[in-house]
Amino acid sequence: MEPTTNDNLIQYQMTREEVVAQMWRLMLLPGIIVPMTITFLFGIGMFALLPNHPIWSWIFIIFPVAFLIAYRRTVHKIVDQHPEYLEQQTLSFDEKGISIRNSVFTVQWSWDRARGVKESKEFIVIRFCSYGSGAVIRKSALTAQQRERLLSYTALSPSNGGRQT
Repeated sequence: MEPTTNDNLIQYQMTREEVVAQMWRLMLLPGIIVPMTITFLFGIGMFALLPNHPIWSWIFIIFPVAFLIAYRRTVHKIVDQHPEYLEQQTLSFDEKGISIRNSVFTVQWSWDRARGVKESKEFIVIRFCSYGSGAVIRKSALTAQQRERLLSYTALSPSNGGRQT
């Protein structure tokens, strides 16, 4: 999976805050946020509509908030326990897939495992088929040609309606 040239070799490093924010983004899926929002709104509705403001409505209000706070704290703990996320990351990609390595681990994914790509102002986040797994790539580390190639490979993955390999 390693490219034969350095055309698609990128090195970058992220701050603690960036790692936490991007892991939060990878792990917080709609399957979690939607039920929490519905639960919260249900609690608010019951509290507002019922005249005696039952105590159980507070549970529906407090639980989603407490859950999301605990979830965020878990992400912070993960980063604390794995300082390698703060090290320089070396990323390489080609038509077969993507590889990320640092001093502790090397992880490789083929493009057919890609489940989506999100872009923000500073990062490209590629979500893979395992819960919470993905590649977080600093845009400033990519040249325009590398960015275009990377996005073309992800666009061709079967999960994005592209080619079947």
